Amino acid sequence: WMRLIVHDSLILEVPEELVDVAVALTRQAFTCPWPELVGLDIGCEVSVGRNLAPMSTDNPDGMRSV
Repeated sequence: WMRLIVHDSLILEVPEELVDVAVALTRQAFTCPWPELVGLDIGCEVSVGRNLAPMSTDNPDGMRSV
């Protein structure tokens, strides 16, 4: 479920068992070439976590890149 759009970021909430599927679908949707733009493809970064703060020793449930 999309919860929030912040600037150029999407915040999604998905069940833990579907995280890998959500990561793959999100990456595929954002990086597929755009025929209207002569095949331009745009990279994306995907991070997962239980909260929006970066992962650290103090915050093991924070965001980590995948």
